[in-house]
Amino acid sequence: MIDDYPGIEAAYPIAIASYDVAIKRLDAIDGRLQTMMAFAITATALVMSSTVNKGFKFHSCFLYLAAGCFVAGVSVGTYARLHGNICLLEPEKLYQRWLHKSDATFKKDLIYFAGEHFHKNMELVARKWNLSLLAIALFALEMVFLAAWVVARYP
Repeated sequence: MIDDYPGIEAAYPIAIASYDVAIKRLDAIDGRLQTMMAFAITATALVMSSTVNKGFKFHSCFLYLAAGCFVAGVSVGTYARLHGNICLLEPEKLYQRWLHKSDATFKKDLIYFAGEHFHKNMELVARKWNLSLLAIALFALEMVFLAAWVVARYP
């Protein structure tokens, strides 16, 4: 088997490390989403609390649009954080289905499945990244509408 696949020994550690790469990327995106959502919530609360008792009209088209963008941004951010699972090796499956294999066959098959898992994990990373960009755009639009609401108060 080793003669048929001489690169097994070199590829095996890379395949195992690919799980760590995927986890780090997902953690980074999750951290960005959490930070961005906290910033948006804080900025919204700050704007809203600073306008209380200052004569602002709370029945404004700009305020309604900002509120809609805020709700949509929080919804998209929350969905992005909660949706999707990383593909990992399951020790139970290794025990049940793989322990009878020779060392070379075990490593060769694991490299294959790690590659499949990496592809699925990178699709998850891309999906979460795209959703985080959408949430950022919604929060930015919310800030534009809040600014328009504040500016509209001063003719």
